[in-house]
Amino acid sequence: RGISDDISRGQVSKLENFKKIISFLARYKMNTYLPYIEDMIEFSKYPSIGKGRGALTKSEIKELVEFAELNFIEVIPVFQTLGHYENLLSLPEFIHYAEYPGAASLCVTDEKIYPFLEDLLKEVFELFPSKFFHMGADESYDVGLGRSKSALKNSSIAELHANHYKRIYDICKSNGKEVLMYGDIILDLPEILNMLPKDITIVDWHYRADYHYSSTDKFKNHGFKYVVSPSVWNFVTTFPTLVNSTPNIYNIIKSGLRNNSVGMVNSNWGDYGAETIKELIYYGYAYS
Repeated sequence: RGISDDISRGQVSKLENFKKIISFLARYKMNTYLPYIEDMIEFSKYPSIGKGRGALTKSEIKELVEFAELNFIEVIPVFQTLGHYENLLSLPEFIHYAEYPGAASLCVTDEKIYPFLEDLLKEVFELFPSKFFHMGADESYDVGLGRSKSALKNSSIAELHANHYKRIYDICKSNGKEVLMYGDIILDLPEILNMLPKDITIVDWHYRADYHYSSTDKFKNHGFKYVVSPSVWNFVTTFPTLVNSTPNIYNIIKSGLRNNSVGMVNSNWGDYGAETIKELIYYGYAYS
């Protein structure tokens, strides 16, 4: 029972704000907090990442994790490993890792990205002691449109994605981590379901207001553990859109309960700047 908190595309909380969020979650019997991170950690090996954007220091992360533990909340990082790298890949130091100049995704056929990602992940793993790690990997729509396009002569777009997921999975497992990942690309390319290790936990996100979410049947029937993930609907707005979030939260959790979901992660997002004040989305957290 938790929330994911986008700190990469707008508001970046200070420690006092993080602690306020954690305390609120604890009050409503939540047990998991997932900060969503694209480039918002100060890395020792790559100090240009997140520079000037409010990246969290290692001491701040340590204090956050310790405070959460005191409140019986586990901090699991969501750290992107494929797409949503717009900010990072705009830096001259890293642009050569992109699928094409201006892309949001890494080039999955470039072997150089894997030592780079392993460097980043090892620093992330050291900062967050949870046995779980969320590798992100959502909305990687530009894979196959640039430098990796030539690989499609002998492979499918599903295989390109699945092979990358397995490379990241192997890095995580070799460092003692259990892997979570987003499920949207898998639902778009369902053949991936037969290519993935069965001990990956899928984060099944849908934000439309609906009565039933058939993906919960799909993940259950394929033998995957999964969590359902609605949203507080704070993106591209100054006040959360409750007319959408309330039925979304209620019905996707209901679908998850019906189909043996192992949990729920309610998400907030900062698309185009995160204008919604963090306190305004507490209602959505409490309702979930």
